[in-house]
Amino acid sequence: MKNSFYTIIQEVKNRFKYRRVLHSFLEILTRFGIQVTPYYVYQENLPRSDSINFGHGFENYKIVFLEIEDMKIIGHIEGRKVREQVFCNRLKAGNKCLAVKKGEKIVAYT
Repeated sequence: MKNSFYTIIQEVKNRFKYRRVLHSFLEILTRFGIQVTPYYVYQENLPRSDSINFGHGFENYKIVFLEIEDMKIIGHIEGRKVREQVFCNRLKAGNKCLAVKKGEKIVAYT
């Protein structure tokens, strides 16, 4: 019994040393019949200011929420498998699409 306990302690020690701690802990719990499924929660915050200073060289950039008219551009990006109508339906359902524009051109979006 003492040898197996020592082996378990060594295994736990090595896992914490060489592997991700949370993954190892969840794996140990699973061995005892306790399955935990983590759920990732993140609250996004937007700046309270209307104007954001991106720094020198980025004066023409602005952060905006995209409108339905912008979904035509998003829907036609090469390699996208989601059609324009799906994006429009999401906006109509109340979802938001945050983007960075340079002038009127979309340069990044979520």
